[in-house]
Amino acid sequence: MGVRKCSGKVLIALIAFVLIAVFTSATAVEKVIVDSDLSFLTDDLMALLMLLQADNIEVLGVTTVMPTPSHEQGIANALRVLETAGKEYVGVYPGSKVSLMWKGSVPGEAAPVEPLGGFSTLEPQKKHAVDFIIETVNQNSGQINIVAIGPLTNIALALQKDPAIAGRIKHMYIMGGQFGVSNGRNQPWKEGEVAVLAEYNILADAEAAYVVFRSGIPMTVDPLEVGRWAILKQEHLDRITAVDKPIAQLFHYPGEFFTGNALPDDPESGWDYTYDEIAALSIIRPDLVKTKEVPVDVIISGPAYGQTIVYQNSVPDNAPRVNLIYDVDYEAFIDLFVELMTK
Repeated sequence: MGVRKCSGKVLIALIAFVLIAVFTSATAVEKVIVDSDLSFLTDDLMALLMLLQADNIEVLGVTTVMPTPSHEQGIANALRVLETAGKEYVGVYPGSKVSLMWKGSVPGEAAPVEPLGGFSTLEPQKKHAVDFIIETVNQNSGQINIVAIGPLTNIALALQKDPAIAGRIKHMYIMGGQFGVSNGRNQPWKEGEVAVLAEYNILADAEAAYVVFRSGIPMTVDPLEVGRWAILKQEHLDRITAVDKPIAQLFHYPGEFFTGNALPDDPESGWDYTYDEIAALSIIRPDLVKTKEVPVDVIISGPAYGQTIVYQNSVPDNAPRVNLIYDVDYEAFIDLFVELMTK
């Protein structure tokens, strides 16, 4: 009987261990660096908030790259969002102000406009974004994801300074490029309009994008097309502003926090494209996006400079392959976005 009792206890302990392991695996927290231009009043801030609010994401730092309309504005926006979200311990690391091929002098800095809620009491970190990326990746080899929702200058500079990090980054989630992808619904272009153009994040530093895409880092790419279809509508904003929470209340101020565009046939409506939010979604809930592995390229010369393409035929041997998002579960995405903004 003693042997049976011991075996039973061992079996129970083994089952408990397996259940704990399965639960831990299912709720694994992804370590993330957010690299962004943190443009004023745009999707960058929405994506950052999604990542800060998600239970399965640990944001280790925010790195800034060529923010618009100014570097100081991007930093002020990031610090305000971090303080509002109660994530004061997440550092903001200023990065590159110009592209890899910039030939002129560094642009002057305009004084930042006061973010909604006032300037944060937080201060940016002294360490440069490139150094922060390199050190964090090397200290956490195989664990760091980078959500890149701006020009890819910081990442390219980090790869040039320490090429070994390419094999130590777990995954990159990039918002950038236009590839002419379609799920049969997400056609944002007017009749006769050219569908494949140079998207800003790539065009702003096409050489950097060329370097990053060829780095060998596993990557998921969120193209402009999907965000132009999966829009945030007034009815969704109403669900957010109905909740009395600090982040939710920011959405009461279209034009001061998010863009708040008006539809042509409804001047009172508010809506926004969700370009960067889809990139954030692809790591928070990868089950809500559809991807396909495709060979791609970035054009860095000639009249098509800055454009991104998917090779259909005659694929070059060195063409980088990425997981390209071509569809999203729109309703589930909106429900998740509302949930995160009202926590």
